[in-house]
Amino acid sequence: QIIDETKKTQNIGYGSVVKFVDDKWREYEVTIVWTSEVDVEKNHFSLESPLWKALAGKKAGDKVTIRAP
Repeated sequence: QIIDETKKTQNIGYGSVVKFVDDKWREYEVTIVWTSEVDVEKNHFSLESPLWKALAGKKAGDKVTIRAP
């Protein structure tokens, strides 16, 4: 479940900082960036990543299913 994001009145997109929890209530925070700005150590994920594809068009409070390897 998405618990917070920086652009509360808009859908998640470039530059959004998204906080979410997984099914075990572990909290994560990621920033959505261009492909050239990806830095996994800083939790910067690209607009082309599977994570972004799952978050695209979502807002705070939305439930999202993300399949991870």
